[in-house]
Amino acid sequence: MPNLASILKEEIRRLARKEVKAVFLPVKQDAVALKKRMAGLAKRLARLEKDVAFAVSQVGRQVKVAATLPVEDKRVRITAKGMRSMRRKMRLTQAEFAALLGVTGQAVYQWESKQGPLRVRERVKRSILAVRDLGAREARRLVEELAGTKTQKKRGRPRGRGKAD
Repeated sequence: MPNLASILKEEIRRLARKEVKAVFLPVKQDAVALKKRMAGLAKRLARLEKDVAFAVSQVGRQVKVAATLPVEDKRVRITAKGMRSMRRKMRLTQAEFAALLGVTGQAVYQWESKQGPLRVRERVKRSILAVRDLGAREARRLVEELAGTKTQKKRGRPRGRGKAD
């Protein structure tokens, strides 16, 4: 009779597992759905924090430039040729000029490659009007303040490799 007892025990175990599985299946599905939702929310939070940090840095740049320079005229025609000549007069790279205006280097590149008048946003127009009368030294000083570092000119002749001892 030990055979019959073991067969009954196995059958009871099998049925119990089947019942437990049926009871816990919705709970398991809910747990998986919650984990997926949490992962999505974590990604969204990280993206939003990154966007906020970028926006804060852009606003900080705009505030620094706008606070240091007065703006007089709001009715002015901004052209691609004028932007190119303004940047060259200040002896700035496109990236430096972009940092001074609080825009991207790609925006400056696109402005300079267009023909005729440019349509820019109001805050960018204010920045352009604020920096248009700067000289090369003042522009360089402002760019260095915004970057937080001072660029040093290389002096003397370039050095080659020394002798190996």
